[in-house]
This record gives sequence, structure tokens and C-alpha cells, in this order.
Amino acid sequence: GVKNFFIRAFLKKRMSKIFSMIDAGYGAKVLDLGCGSGVFIEPLSKMGLEVTGIDSSRSMLSLADARLKNAGVKGYNLVFSEASSLPLEDKYFDLVICAGLLDYVNDAGKVLNEICRVLKNSGSAVITIPSRITPFFILRSGFGRFLRKALFGLPPVLTSTTMAEALKTLDEAGFEVKDV
Repeated sequence: GVKNFFIRAFLKKRMSKIFSMIDAGYGAKVLDLGCGSGVFIEPLSKMGLEVTGIDSSRSMLSLADARLKNAGVKGYNLVFSEASSLPLEDKYFDLVICAGLLDYVNDAGKVLNEICRVLKNSGSAVITIPSRITPFFILRSGFGRFLRKALFGLPPVLTSTTMAEALKTLDEAGFEVKDV
């Protein structure tokens, strides 16, 4: 229906933007943090990248595993973990993708610190975070939260930011921002 049309359109646009920012060579180690049902893992794996997906929902990891097996994807790794305390070694990944996760965490700074910790010094990260100023801000409190859940089946947004706040938080976590 209409709900699925808007969600699909948004996700397609976001995926296109994220993939336009990826600069990782064959065999690069990639972390998809908050991988959900694995929508990024399949195309990343098909690009010849070594992908680890992490999510704090076992049901989403099961969906991802089923999706990837059905698509014939091999060589991926799925891990159950909270994003604020990753069971991963330091400076291991060439690329971290964190899309649609920071919306739903209470402490984005902790997650960003973990991304910085597991990312190689020469690595890059593609991170999405919702803007505080948006036409959809009405869906973030009170009756709007109810509508967000009823219309789109989405949980409440816990983190949103202005551009200045986002840049400050990224700087404090140790990131050098290349593109916004």
C-alpha cells in the first residue's frame, strides 16, 4: 500500500546515496552496524567485500541469514550485539556502514566511539543520523509517535541532531568528516 511505497522509496534513495559514498576495494573488511534484515550485506558481498553484520535483534539476524542464504550470498558473518559495546577487535574494518541505527539509540556518542575503535585509521564510515529540523518532526512526540507506529510500524526516534551538533559529536569521537 501507500505506507510500503513511501518506506521503499526512502530506503532506495538512502541506499543509493550510501553506495555512492563507498570507496572500498575488493576484499575490504566491512561492518554493517545495525544490519537489520541484511539489505546492505547482499550487494556489499557481491562487490567482493568481506562483510560482518551486527544487530541487537535476533529476529532481524534470522531474517538476514535467511535472505542471504536464499540469495546465495557466501562469506558473510552475522553477530548479535549492542552497538555501544562491540565484541570486535580494534582497528579491524576498512569501512563501517551505520545506516538507520543512531535514530534508535540513547547514546549516539558511545556508538560513534565504538565505530572509531573498530575502524582502521585509514578506514571510512558512512553514518546516517536524523536531522532535528525536518518536515516529519511532528511524528517524533506525543500523538505523532502514535501515528509513526500506526502508519509506518516504526519505533520512536530517540536521537536527532542539528548539523552543528552532529559535526561536533563526530569530531569528539575522532572522525574527520569528508562529506555530509
